[in-house]
Amino acid sequence: MIFRWMFGGVVLVSFAFVLPGRTVEVWPSLNAAGIAALIYIIALLVYILRNPIPVKHRIVVGVLAFISVIALGAHWTGMMYTTQWQQNRLLAINSRNVRAVMISDAPISLLSVLEAYHAQGKTKKLSLAKTFLQKYPQAIIGSNIPTSSMRDDSTRILVTTLSDSMIVLTASHAYSRGRTADFLPYWGRKGTIQERFVLTEKGVRHESDN
Repeated sequence: MIFRWMFGGVVLVSFAFVLPGRTVEVWPSLNAAGIAALIYIIALLVYILRNPIPVKHRIVVGVLAFISVIALGAHWTGMMYTTQWQQNRLLAINSRNVRAVMISDAPISLLSVLEAYHAQGKTKKLSLAKTFLQKYPQAIIGSNIPTSSMRDDSTRILVTTLSDSMIVLTASHAYSRGRTADFLPYWGRKGTIQERFVLTEKGVRHESDN
């Protein structure tokens, strides 16, 4: 009989763990497994404490089990909230770091284009777009312009405007959270960071979208 109870407990908890489905958050699965384990323990206690166990012993064990469940539940809840708080803090730090790197590195390519453009003197033979294409001959709308410190797959600096009077680079990140969860970036997941860098004859302008 004990093996049946052990097998049933394993099956119940395992099924509950996978019940929430595929998700990046582990706590829904842990919570489901915890609830299943609680149901299993209650059922097991009811089975163990049946007759001929004296009523007094049943009450003592029941009270101890209740106190244990309350204490474990409080610890479980505190651990869950602490983990979520730490996760949110780490994501916020990551977002600040990603944004700082974007703002620091993304304009470099535009500044070099601006320098080459004005080096032509008063009579400009090449427009901003043609000057940019001299530096990035394969560039088209949607092209990725990586910098030396942003070559990982999670970051994109995309050409979103390429005209004679204006060039716009849009920097996006695959998963770093922005300020607004509903924001739809040019590239990446919903709600992620996006910074824009606009090049005109007057210089480079930075606009923070999210």
